[in-house]
Amino acid sequence: MKKIAVLFFILFHLMSCGKQDSQICLAVTSSLLPVFQEVVSVFNAENDSDIKIVSASSGNLSHQIINGAPFDIFFAADYAYSQFVKEKLQLSSSIGQLAKGTLVRVANTELLSQKPWFDAEYIAIANPKLAPYGAATMGFLRKRNDFNSIQNRLIMGQNVNQVLQYLITENVPVAFLSKSTIINANLDRSKFQVKEIEVLSPNEIIHSYVTIKSSTTLEAFLSFLESEQGNVMLSKYGYVPL
Repeated sequence: MKKIAVLFFILFHLMSCGKQDSQICLAVTSSLLPVFQEVVSVFNAENDSDIKIVSASSGNLSHQIINGAPFDIFFAADYAYSQFVKEKLQLSSSIGQLAKGTLVRVANTELLSQKPWFDAEYIAIANPKLAPYGAATMGFLRKRNDFNSIQNRLIMGQNVNQVLQYLITENVPVAFLSKSTIINANLDRSKFQVKEIEVLSPNEIIHSYVTIKSSTTLEAFLSFLESEQGNVMLSKYGYVPL
């Protein structure tokens, strides 16, 4: 049922993707959605364009693209998903690096009641089979001696935005997700404790993109995204522009 719901969500939004030169549709991984909403809003206002965003996990979006979804560009949470789309569609465009993301652990101190985070009844993470932030979390957790115990208490979300919902609705006391998602959520820091997690290669989170259908509007958008103004917005949401 979850897969069907995701499919209908994506198809619904694809219906709004235009066909004119000024109308393009971006496939944007969930962790990048907050900053892209601001970037696209500013760009549309300044350029009289009509750029649409469809957002889901990198895994779900990549499979929609190779099955014919009419996106113009794919912004993924890592290199592997961009490479997957490039190979499957036999694209000639090169893969670009956008920014480095940051994994964070967020703990609801009220629900934990003095317990350490790793003793929480439930811990939410993004599905590592679909979301690079989930894969990075699993890489971090596997290094712990108590991984087997923690693994039995993991709650999987389709993407980081669903993980955030688990957290703010207090269904879980601990969650691992992207720093950008937390910045946009404006959590009460007297209640939620946020800790940045160092992620090293091969699980380092490098957001990348691959162009599927080039256009003058898309080229202008990429130039704007990689400009000083675009980098300021990326930094505002906790990314390190590349």
